[in-house]
Amino acid sequence: MDLTTLLLWLVLTGTVMGLAGMTSNHDAGFAAVLFVILLLAPLIVLVSPRNAPWFVALLWLVTVLVPALLVRRFNRLVIGRRYAAALLVSRMIVLLHPFGEWRYQHRLMRALALLDRGQRDRAIAQLDTLQATSGCPPTTIMSARMNSARLRGEWGDLLADDMAGQIDHPVALVGRMRALGELGRIPELIGAYAQQAIRIAQARSQRLTSWSFLPWSYLQLYLFAFTGRPEPAMRLLNGPLSGFPRETREFWRLTAELAQGGTAAEDARRTLVALQTQTKDLELRHDIARRLDMAPAPALDAAAEAVLREAEASLSPTAPGGVAQTATPRRWISFLLRSGRATLVLALLNIIAFVLEMRAGNTEDVRVLFQLGGLWPPAVLQGGEWWRLGTALFLHAGVLHIGLNMLALLVLGPQIERLYGPWRMLLIYAVAGLGSMVVVLGVTELHWIPVELLIGASGAIMGLLGAVAAWLLRLRAVRPAPGVMFRLGQVVLIMVLQAMFDIMTPAVSFTGHAAGAVTGFVAGWLVLPRSKFPAELATVPSQQPVSPYHVVRIVAASALAALTGWLYSVS
Repeated sequence: MDLTTLLLWLVLTGTVMGLAGMTSNHDAGFAAVLFVILLLAPLIVLVSPRNAPWFVALLWLVTVLVPALLVRRFNRLVIGRRYAAALLVSRMIVLLHPFGEWRYQHRLMRALALLDRGQRDRAIAQLDTLQATSGCPPTTIMSARMNSARLRGEWGDLLADDMAGQIDHPVALVGRMRALGELGRIPELIGAYAQQAIRIAQARSQRLTSWSFLPWSYLQLYLFAFTGRPEPAMRLLNGPLSGFPRETREFWRLTAELAQGGTAAEDARRTLVALQTQTKDLELRHDIARRLDMAPAPALDAAAEAVLREAEASLSPTAPGGVAQTATPRRWISFLLRSGRATLVLALLNIIAFVLEMRAGNTEDVRVLFQLGGLWPPAVLQGGEWWRLGTALFLHAGVLHIGLNMLALLVLGPQIERLYGPWRMLLIYAVAGLGSMVVVLGVTELHWIPVELLIGASGAIMGLLGAVAAWLLRLRAVRPAPGVMFRLGQVVLIMVLQAMFDIMTPAVSFTGHAAGAVTGFVAGWLVLPRSKFPAELATVPSQQPVSPYHVVRIVAASALAALTGWLYSVS
């Protein structure tokens, strides 16, 4: 296994998996870029096979990674209401992706940036023009409409418009919830939230990034703020909505206290007046002027109180802010220690074995690996050294080999432990690992493949992936939903891409990996726990069936990636 082959495979795999995850029209621009990379990759291999991995990686870096980082920066700037800076970032994204939705996002930021200069009338005029622009994506139209309603204070018109029939879209739901709260229609606000409570729970269970989860956090903020619940509102403002400017967070805290009524409302009103005098944010001054006329929230019936209690209980105290957060190394390590103890034991055994390899000599030396227990078919079949079936699972040829396998183990292992339990996970790992070795022995004895020294945990790790497929197939029978097939398709796609890498890399055993996946599937199916399936496994963010067009696109992308890999392997 060499670095350039691995680099090419990682880029191709990341590109295909990126396309597989883009199921909405909102991602059409980036999806087109990814497909162009896959179209150009085989041509690059034909022109310059030796340097192809570096050229393809550079192309991916400029057209995918850099824009993705810019989008992340853009989102943070918008949350912080730093529209002038967001305008600059959007211009950079448009330069790299001069098509799709970002042209209109840039125009939206251009209108909002006028607010930083106090030009409200011009900003409103440009927002109105953007809404009427032919070809403007629905999401951008909804954002422009909400900002226009906020600047004019025309919340009733926003509700009457019903967001152009897009009321189930998260952005439209944010606008509707805000409008209901601003108009004091609290029972309708609570009812609208109750209708979306399941989707909010599903979004949280997906462990989405902070930006993906933001619309649902907005819904909860408006629920708590306009019903007079300062404490849960602050947990949101200090958690997923901590990117708000300090004065904006204070504004929403005081909104909740105003709605609470009593002496808290009187203190909040005085603080709002002081904030209005001190702030340099002209739009915040207008918002405060309207907020000072706000009446306390009305008394609620038992059903409404139950919705609020359930919403507050959903804010888990184990996470900052009580809701889904962006994945961080610290949170992943915490999850690993909590749910991946068997995984850590296996990783530790592999690392200890690798240390012993280094002490014995060169970890890529075939003689050293054989002496330590590598699987050499003649030694097993003719010499009776069956113990090699187990020891070979813990040996690796070089830092890159063990590094990739341990990374895959640490990603997959805790998930399998959560689904099956630690003992079943260890059983699946052992059965898949030993099964892959036995199958390689068998096909070697039949002279279907050449005799080679076999080492590594890859077969066992592929068995864990097979166990995930078994779980999802059983789940589909219990709870048929689009998300189950979506996730099952992702697992199959990973297996296909792994097979492509095996074919590209002669030193990697395709037979061992395939046998491990099949053996792991069978073992996972046989030891499936009878407990209730976690609901989050049946959901995907879009909650929509995958279209036939998307399936065709992924098949075509996989074929292009396989073609690139084959051309590179024979060049």
